[in-house]
Amino acid sequence: MRVSFIASCALAAVSLLAFAQGSETSGFFANRSAEELAALDRGEVVSGRLSDWKRMSLGAAGGAADAVRSRIAALKPNYVAEFLAVAPETGARLERLASALGDVKEYTSMAYHSPRYDKDFPLFDKMEVESRRPVPGGEHIDASAHMQPFEDFEAGYEYVLAGDELSFSSGNRSELRYGGFSAVKPGDMAWCIVARSSGSRTYFYGIGAMRAFDALGLARPRLEPSFDGRVESFMKYMYERMKGIK
Repeated sequence: MRVSFIASCALAAVSLLAFAQGSETSGFFANRSAEELAALDRGEVVSGRLSDWKRMSLGAAGGAADAVRSRIAALKPNYVAEFLAVAPETGARLERLASALGDVKEYTSMAYHSPRYDKDFPLFDKMEVESRRPVPGGEHIDASAHMQPFEDFEAGYEYVLAGDELSFSSGNRSELRYGGFSAVKPGDMAWCIVARSSGSRTYFYGIGAMRAFDALGLARPRLEPSFDGRVESFMKYMYERMKGIK
């Protein structure tokens, strides 16, 4: 009888812990199914394209999350891809992520797998730093970059580490040209990250959003998988750096 009582208490404690973690996961993320939230709790990644930016999956409250939601709402993108993950907290995760985000010249080491050609290509094949300046808790970096299928463009990158939360945002400072025409106006492409450590886990949310002219949809079959895959490659790289895998 005593053994049964102790076993019941232990089971209840485990269930309570799982419920508490699941509640926090569902609080940080939004608009995701119970199955997807359970997958995140198991350490799996949930990623992919969104058909509507209003369904974005960042549910966390606070300054950094609010800023990301406001930026995407102002952008009203017609291309959106997300990356969601939860990692066990082993210390210094956010510091590693900040270091990786600030090392923009290393962005050229990221690989992107092209479904069109079924082979790997550099995510960025050019990244030349033009200026760096400190901001409270982080750094702002301006650079000249090149990412297929676009021509060279100017971009800005900024990361801020404040306590148990890290935020990152990037945007194009010049237009993005594709196939000889202007596809994306200055400021109309944004890649953002919000990572928050809480208890024994670190929650990671990444989004890439772009408002692009795609010749009334004619260029979309090529632009969309390329954009989605590149967002996922960037976020996966940063998530692995945060975990200490790379």
